[in-house]
Amino acid sequence: MSPADLRDNDLELRLVQHVLRAGPRGLGCFDETGIAANSFANPVYRKVFRVASAVAADGRPVDALSVSLAAGGDPDLSLACLSRLEGSVAPMLDEANLRKAGDRLNALERSRRAAALLETALSRIGESPDAIDTITEHLADTLQQGPDAGLAEWPDDVAIGRAAKAGAYLIDGIVPHNGLTTLYGPPGSAKTFVALALACATACNGSAWLGLPVRRHGPVLYLAAEGQSHLGARVGAWKLAHGLDVAEVLGVRFETSAPALDDDQALARLIPRVRRLRPVLIVVDTLARHFSGLSENDSACMGAFVRGCDRLREASAGAAVVVLHHPGKDPTAGERGSGALRGAMDSMFEVSKADGTITLTFSKGKDAAEWAPVDAVLRPFGDSVVALGAQHEPNRLLAPAAAMVLRKLVEVFGVGGADGGELRDVLKAGVTTPTFYRARTALLEHGLIEIRQRQIKPTIAGLAEARRLASDSENPPRSSSEILTGGNAA
Repeated sequence: MSPADLRDNDLELRLVQHVLRAGPRGLGCFDETGIAANSFANPVYRKVFRVASAVAADGRPVDALSVSLAAGGDPDLSLACLSRLEGSVAPMLDEANLRKAGDRLNALERSRRAAALLETALSRIGESPDAIDTITEHLADTLQQGPDAGLAEWPDDVAIGRAAKAGAYLIDGIVPHNGLTTLYGPPGSAKTFVALALACATACNGSAWLGLPVRRHGPVLYLAAEGQSHLGARVGAWKLAHGLDVAEVLGVRFETSAPALDDDQALARLIPRVRRLRPVLIVVDTLARHFSGLSENDSACMGAFVRGCDRLREASAGAAVVVLHHPGKDPTAGERGSGALRGAMDSMFEVSKADGTITLTFSKGKDAAEWAPVDAVLRPFGDSVVALGAQHEPNRLLAPAAAMVLRKLVEVFGVGGADGGELRDVLKAGVTTPTFYRARTALLEHGLIEIRQRQIKPTIAGLAEARRLASDSENPPRSSSEILTGGNAA
């Protein structure tokens, strides 16, 4: 059943059920919906979403028990009440309809705010000759703004720390989530290969970047104004290096028209599409090709570029924005242009290349301790090369039981997955029930499986990992593209 078929109250209830059944995956599935606590008309549902968000931010599984314990004795959020709430309507909305449900819920919330504002304003029409103009302006603002505009509670000193902790980094200590990062290096330093590797690893759940864990996965927007004819081969090389088929879609979108980020008209065309995509990472390759100012050395011109990056970050609801840039005439003096760029950045690192080794060197970090240089190498795959960690190893080390569970899931059930009972029946001879649940948790944490409507399904990264695990077997599982298309293994 789609969101359009639901009554408004049922829609809110099913979204709250998604929250209470999130488990160890947290509330990441809501990142692209724009839903916040104030989106709900029902005050109890608002409480559930607010407390569940705090539980997820602390890294704990979200379910009726954890929400009830975190509620501090609130009778509306007792375990008995939440258990009834969780099971009172079935089935839940599937993931395909979750964003549609969020759009409708937020539209209803904006309508409620507009109606309340209109009621208040109409009662004051006699007080001011400009009342009608004021009403019109406020209604227009209300209908354009998001669900929290003007209504969000100011966080206290504890809540502000919790918000900062939740998903603070895309790459720990290097690339901040909801922040600006500059990666600068001379031509030939392979900075584009490094940035493309970051984009692909962010889009592919369960992948790492140069051996470093990626903390958030999701859509990526890559503003590519240079080397466009080579992008397909370079992304294909990354896929081959990570066990994926070249035909598989990762979720990296490319903008190749080189919009100037310091130009209001260019931003006005770009921002609505950014809002729809809601990327978790935006790469600007390079600053010079997306800059229309008179001079990079002019602080006002560079400030306008930085504001454009901020507007993209805000439109995406908190993406990490990574800008590729060049050094000045004196490479030892850092990046080219006005110091306004460095002043605005949350993180900066220099890319250099010598004797076949690419080195990323810490240059600035507002809230991170200085970290040791990261080394990478270029390795040939397919028709191009890919940047890999200098000590390239598999992205994860699975316990034997977890590896067995993943292999059997892919070999027997393919991309469609199975419910827990079916999978346990296949594994009875080699895995006990407690071991199965530990393995399932480990696979979830690695991003190799996901659970949708009680079905355990391999992710794209999980399909690739299953192929690696079976590479020495006489009968390896089918390739992920064959599984996805329903074809047979060669």
